[in-house]
Amino acid sequence: MMKRYFTICLLLVCIGTPTMAQEDSTRTNADEVKALREEIEMLKKKQEQSERAEKRSERQESMWPKSAPWLITCGNQTLEDKSLGVKYKSDLSFSFSTRKTYDLHKKAIGGMLKFGLDLTWLDINVTRYEKGKGLSMESLSTDLLGNVTSGMFNSFEDYFNAADKQALSGNLDDMDIIDIMNRIDVGKFQVSANILAIGPNIRVAPFYPIGLKWLDKIKIGVYAHYVPTYSALILTEKESDPVVCGGYMSCWRFGANLTIGRIGIGVEHEMGDGTLKKWNFNSDSDDKVNVTTDKVDYSMYGSRLYIGVKF
Repeated sequence: MMKRYFTICLLLVCIGTPTMAQEDSTRTNADEVKALREEIEMLKKKQEQSERAEKRSERQESMWPKSAPWLITCGNQTLEDKSLGVKYKSDLSFSFSTRKTYDLHKKAIGGMLKFGLDLTWLDINVTRYEKGKGLSMESLSTDLLGNVTSGMFNSFEDYFNAADKQALSGNLDDMDIIDIMNRIDVGKFQVSANILAIGPNIRVAPFYPIGLKWLDKIKIGVYAHYVPTYSALILTEKESDPVVCGGYMSCWRFGANLTIGRIGIGVEHEMGDGTLKKWNFNSDSDDKVNVTTDKVDYSMYGSRLYIGVKF
């Protein structure tokens, strides 16, 4: 009886062993398939992340090209002679300038904010405070060539001889360079030039979180520059001695702009002061031209609008 029992148990063990082995093999294959699927899913996620990062990088590059704008401006300006307390207000002021922004970091903060450093390579400004009346050619030609309005002449030769005598015996002997210069009235002008104006710049793309590429092109910028300026003043008026001033002025400029792509518009305010050397031209009793120099403190301020490209 016991012998028969052990035989049956041995038979059951022999029959069950292949079944258990088969179950273990099936379980192993299922684990491998699951691990393979997980690995594939992980690779897909990495690929998607890489593609998104590449798209973000391309988007950022298109959003933040190198900024080197060329600007044309027009506006108003006021010049004050501090010693006399006289102010000259412009009726025309325009300029041309080239600038470049050097980014202080490669990647935009949050994809939408960048800090930079502006350098103005060249800025030429011309301002007219008062329009002149030009050159009195009629009176000058009369003094130099003579003018005969009455008398009887047998020929043109007699007329011109009379005119020459009037010119030689009249005002020509008393005329000097100052007399001629006083007949020239170009008005009151200021020409300013600055090189290497420098200052911080902040640019922001406010619509970046929306995710629309055409809105990425819209940016707002603000800046402040220190502007070393060299100015020349020309002040002329008929029957007055001409005056020329020149020298260095220390100026500051503050501005803001709105850009769409590579085109932008902006507004800025500039102010500063300096001591200019003043040259006065006059004649003495010996009909010699005297040039006297003096120093005058000037201040200037004004605002201007501009349009530019290559932002």
